[in-house]
Amino acid sequence: MRHLLAVALSFSLSACFFVVKEGPPDGHVHASSFHGGTRTAEASAEKSGANAKAASAVFPYAIHQKSLANGLKVIVVPMPADGLVSYWSIVRTGSRDEVEPGVTGFAHFFEHMMFRGTEKHPEYDKITNGIGADANAFTSDDITAYHLSFAKQDLPIVVDVEADRFQHLQYDETQFKTEAGAVYGEYRKSRTSPFSVLFEALQNAAFDVHTYKHTTIGFEADIQKMPEQFEYSKSFFQRFYRPENVIVFVTGDVEPAATFALIEQNYSGWKKGYTAPKVPAEPPQTAQRRITVPFEGQTLPLLCVSFKGERFLPKDRRTQAGQLLGELAFGETAPLYKKLVLDEQRLEMLGASFSPSRDPSLWSVFAMVKDPADVPAIEGEIWDAIAVLQREPVAVERLDEIRSREKYGFLTGLSTPDGVASAVAYPIAMTGGLECIEQQYATLDQVTPEDVQAAARAWLRPESSTVALLHTADSPPAPAVLAHQPVLFPVPEDPNVVFKLWFQVGSQDDPPGKEGLAALVGDLLSEGGTKSKAYDQILAELFPLAAGYRVSVDKEMTVMSGTVHRDKAAEFYALFSDAVLNPGFRTEDFERLRDAAVSALENTLRFSSDEDLGKAVLTARVFRGTRYAHPALGTVQSLKALSVDDAREFWRTHFTKENVVLALGGAYTDGLRARVQADLARLASGTPAMLAPPAVAPLQGRHALIVEKPGPSTAISFGFPIDVK
Repeated sequence: MRHLLAVALSFSLSACFFVVKEGPPDGHVHASSFHGGTRTAEASAEKSGANAKAASAVFPYAIHQKSLANGLKVIVVPMPADGLVSYWSIVRTGSRDEVEPGVTGFAHFFEHMMFRGTEKHPEYDKITNGIGADANAFTSDDITAYHLSFAKQDLPIVVDVEADRFQHLQYDETQFKTEAGAVYGEYRKSRTSPFSVLFEALQNAAFDVHTYKHTTIGFEADIQKMPEQFEYSKSFFQRFYRPENVIVFVTGDVEPAATFALIEQNYSGWKKGYTAPKVPAEPPQTAQRRITVPFEGQTLPLLCVSFKGERFLPKDRRTQAGQLLGELAFGETAPLYKKLVLDEQRLEMLGASFSPSRDPSLWSVFAMVKDPADVPAIEGEIWDAIAVLQREPVAVERLDEIRSREKYGFLTGLSTPDGVASAVAYPIAMTGGLECIEQQYATLDQVTPEDVQAAARAWLRPESSTVALLHTADSPPAPAVLAHQPVLFPVPEDPNVVFKLWFQVGSQDDPPGKEGLAALVGDLLSEGGTKSKAYDQILAELFPLAAGYRVSVDKEMTVMSGTVHRDKAAEFYALFSDAVLNPGFRTEDFERLRDAAVSALENTLRFSSDEDLGKAVLTARVFRGTRYAHPALGTVQSLKALSVDDAREFWRTHFTKENVVLALGGAYTDGLRARVQADLARLASGTPAMLAPPAVAPLQGRHALIVEKPGPSTAISFGFPIDVK
């Protein structure tokens, strides 16, 4: 599962780093030293309180930074590294900056071209391989980063080579076309990944004008035409690969002053010239969008529910709370993960990416569904989990656990130079420095359960969502089909939604000696707890909805009914379906309801309701010797003989997907109908034997039966059996 999730997030909409991004800090800091965003060294001596601030900082190493006259910013972080150094050139340009139509993908394209060499160093790879350096690069929505790890004595060689290629990259049209072809091959290869195919379609559907509409590699049509864009490629390099748009980050076994001097010597001749592109702002989304994505390969259905999130704001509590929502609701310690992945095993994978970004991007939930017919129900479960976040404050202990994981997940990655550089590349690209790290974690410490609620209500809304379903091309998920057609009474203008489930089982199905079992099982469904919720908890959650559900049992059928206002249909259905699918059969509920049934027989039927007693006696006489003879409640003797296991087995045998008829009325949606059908399809399979009608002995003449009991009233019941065929 971890492998699948890692694959999914590697293709996510922006790189999955928690600590990142906002606008650049005010002004440049020249030749200054910081520790976790607070001044140290000379500045620390000026104020005694600074040491305490540094001691409480999150980032554990001293930060030295300098801006050259041409705008190039250099950050040096010395750390214990046994002679190793990591050198990163961070370009604050990604696919987000590709604003011209028809030429998407060039930020990623230059990740390839930058290894082509220069006039001075025509064989870049030969030089880096010769010193044993590990050289690579990556591109995402908001960043292009070039990184090397090597021995510290080779720092002068690396600075020389990196400065040269950023200023004097050289390639001819033949080399350009060769690399353009390689990029298209990379795109075609990505089409073998269902996650890559899904995200490409998802971003295109979710965004209208913002450049997050295309993935990092670009639109396929633009990649195909890329070999024709040789001259444009030169202009792209000249526009974006300028010192004001690049930050050099060096960490490891280095000495700051000497490193600054070396970099200034090699980069000072780099000319300014960067102008930020005008990235169009995405208009507010006002209605849910839904897409299906066919995949030319074999895959389980992949469901993604995405929301328009917020850009990175390290000082904003609600935004920081928003970035926690994915872990809180869909992470490996979330109740939904336990339910769907571990306990019920309906999902191959469940995860979320609520990563920050330079502009508002997508916050997404992913689920790989084992049974295609279960997709609507899984989507419903996701919305239910979101509703809980919006309705119920998260426990402070749970929030503290997430905070701790975020902090120490960041810190444990800082043990090597490359680990440090990898962890801070995104913050640097997004904000131009590392001050945001301390800002973010200080804000995170202040986030409250109410902030989490506010974030869920602000961003996790249906009207700002895009729901995407990827499936094998020749096997689109079919809706769940029950044995019996649903009975539907849609009334869109009705304020309510009505649910009814008719199970073809009644008191006639009570086993001999266990009369009353069907009615008791009905009571356990409507007035008992579920596997996850006690009955008092269910009542507390139903109370503000002004809703409820009940079960009625007669000779041949059991009907479970519920009515709720349309605005609360999702919340109500989560409780209603849990009662049907996951009854708890708790011992305390069983004893309470069995005792109530016994009391109803001994006290109410026998002594308080002459009319009901007369009907019961008449029924027993007319249907004597058949399964219709006993009251639906059973008998005192039979009820006292029942056990919890009897109830559980009766439910398993008779409450099956082949034995239920669904009825919906009022203002239900198509999505709700599909979810209910998918949920009912998860009931156990089985077709109970249909019992033949009871053979009733014909009555000859008139018969009278007198029941003597103390009391002032008299009730008379009379009737005879009729054939209704």
